[in-house]
Amino acid sequence: MLYLVTPEPFHPLMGPLGGLCLGFCTDYRYKTAMNCFGALMLGTGIYGLQGAVLLRIVDTLLGVIFGLVIAALFHRLAAVRLLRPADADS
Repeated sequence: MLYLVTPEPFHPLMGPLGGLCLGFCTDYRYKTAMNCFGALMLGTGIYGLQGAVLLRIVDTLLGVIFGLVIAALFHRLAAVRLLRPADADS
């Protein structure tokens, strides 16, 4: 929304401004928002507004899927190697 309401000459400065605001954030939640904002603004110059938003959404979904797959594999490997069946000890 901010991108659409600001004047065109201000758009190239919004990415570095998001990075500057990132340095002033103390909470992880706000750092994540400022990092996303800065990345979207820099990506907008390369891919356009719709392309940058779509790329950010797809990358986030791929990251979540990859994280879930790794967590499932780790859980399965940890269960097999670390947790022995109860009747194996007797």
